[in-house]
Amino acid sequence: MHRENNGWQERLGRWCGIAPRERRRRSAQRRPGLTAEALESRHMMAIAVAGALPDLIVAPGGTIAPIDTAAQFSVTGVTVQGTVVEMATQAGTGSSVRSLFLELYDQAIPGRSAAPISTANFLSYVNTGAYDSSIFHRATDFAGDAGPAKFLQGGGFTADAEGWGNVATVAPINLEWAANRPNAKGTISYARTSDVNSATSGFFFNVVANPSFDAVGNQYAAFGRVVGDGQAILDSYAAFRRVNASAVTAAFATLPVSSVDGITYQNLPERLVTVLTAGVVASPATAFGLTATSSAPTIASVVVDAAGKLQLAVGQTRGTATITVTGTDLSGASVQDTFTVAVGVPGIAVADGVTTITSGQAQAVALEAAAVATVATSKTFTISNPGDVPLSITGVTLPAGVKLVEAAPTSVPAGGSANLIVALDTVALKAVSGSIAVSSSAAGSPFLIPVAGVVFGRPAAPTAVISAWGNGTKAILSWTAAVDNGSPVTTSAVYALEVGTTTWVKVADVAGTATSTEVFSLDITKAFAFKVASRNIAGFSKLSNDGVKYLMAPITPTAIVAAAAGTGAANLTWQHAVQPWDTITKSYRPLTGYVVFTRQVGTVAWTRHADIPVVTSTTVTGLVAGRSYQFALRAKSDSGGSLISKPSNSATL
Repeated sequence: MHRENNGWQERLGRWCGIAPRERRRRSAQRRPGLTAEALESRHMMAIAVAGALPDLIVAPGGTIAPIDTAAQFSVTGVTVQGTVVEMATQAGTGSSVRSLFLELYDQAIPGRSAAPISTANFLSYVNTGAYDSSIFHRATDFAGDAGPAKFLQGGGFTADAEGWGNVATVAPINLEWAANRPNAKGTISYARTSDVNSATSGFFFNVVANPSFDAVGNQYAAFGRVVGDGQAILDSYAAFRRVNASAVTAAFATLPVSSVDGITYQNLPERLVTVLTAGVVASPATAFGLTATSSAPTIASVVVDAAGKLQLAVGQTRGTATITVTGTDLSGASVQDTFTVAVGVPGIAVADGVTTITSGQAQAVALEAAAVATVATSKTFTISNPGDVPLSITGVTLPAGVKLVEAAPTSVPAGGSANLIVALDTVALKAVSGSIAVSSSAAGSPFLIPVAGVVFGRPAAPTAVISAWGNGTKAILSWTAAVDNGSPVTTSAVYALEVGTTTWVKVADVAGTATSTEVFSLDITKAFAFKVASRNIAGFSKLSNDGVKYLMAPITPTAIVAAAAGTGAANLTWQHAVQPWDTITKSYRPLTGYVVFTRQVGTVAWTRHADIPVVTSTTVTGLVAGRSYQFALRAKSDSGGSLISKPSNSATL
């Protein structure tokens, strides 16, 4: 719980494209602070919307049952002795604002001493607007951060539409810890550095009891507690996921955010838990009044009856009216909730792009095949409402193997449309068949969209791998293509195993669907076995499993001697070379024959003349009389061919 220096602003500015700024004060918006006289116990109340009223769709001339608003607004309260501070908090831009009420320990009560230094310091920041737009920048469970946080820290950093900043601090205060003010569940305490007298603006909420903060040598001063539904608010924020933004500043290593889906440094400020404003309150509210208005009384009228129920009436006029319900407590604070009453008849139509879909049609809409454990291509269905009132979508049921890419629409305006975006769920291999059922307020619900697709896996392993040494300089391989499982092979990899070792090493990549290649990187004096794996979008297959056969290139013959043997003929003799020793069979690798090459003296290229059995002499015929020739041999075995031998002597025929 250490404070950080200001260098984080420039780093975060570079990440988010936001220039660092000085904190802008808005003292004109501050609530007046309470005077310092002792306060009597009082009942603090807060009015809030407990549950939103649903939108309604009614046929022309239809009836609507009276709506009971007893559960619509709630008034919560708690008897308090100290000054009460309200922090208006928000978990992510656009979410509901929730008021966190704190009772400060500025008054001593039986069993609990006061903390005048700490509370005065806290109120000095509250009353100057220092905590406006501040954030909760740290949350941890002290055990790997996989579970709910045990404390939430704030008061050190700010974030709003103008950028990022540090809460401006004043002189630090002395530690004001007391055993009768422990770091119990729901308390607020000061953050500090290793210097016990270093607390300034930073604070943290104990989501659970943290007795370690009361231990000798590790004491943190508790100076207040949450009241009302404050603990529930803390619990909800403590359940948030945390992200590691320590590249910006070490203080952001466990930053609580409202959502991690698609999170980036650019949208990070939109997902923070923010204290929008903080101020002192002292409201004695105990009840609330109720009013309701209609934006279009000719479409839907509303009155509040003596029992506090909403009486709604509609006629034959079609359209939509907005009903605004206002609850006001006795202190003058009020909250509002709105809902709509649409008069008319909704409709539903579905299209796959420009193609109209009939509910329950025989032809299924194809969902593009996808590999297991990958991101599937999404499919968008357009849901239109040809009716004259909003269409309420009450539910979307998906067949096994299909998932929503985005939340399903809940309504479609009259004459409008909305997108239902789905994709194959690629958790496991499966063939998908069934219908998406869209339940709605339209007649004939649900609307059935038949779909089909397949989630495929990695290809099967290649088979029939054939390998041989070519010219003693390269390994030549071919194989039978792998089964693609619905997705074409995009590449294959060749692996080699040197005799006497246990690790298969990749020696070549083969692009596309090719089923042969040449490998030049191997030492021909060594013995190698080969296997092949093929890949599609789902990944690599297993290695081919045709057994392990080692290639051992044959050794070139030596001492080749040529002599004329008549017109256009020559006799050749040579010596067999000792062939490689096979450590598997405990024998020398046998030869299967020789290849004879010829060239005229003065030329470079060799011409393959004949393949002969395993002998040590042969007669070469069919050459041009009167010309001089050289001869060479290559040995052959079941592992392929050797290097070509050294040239023989020149012989004139």
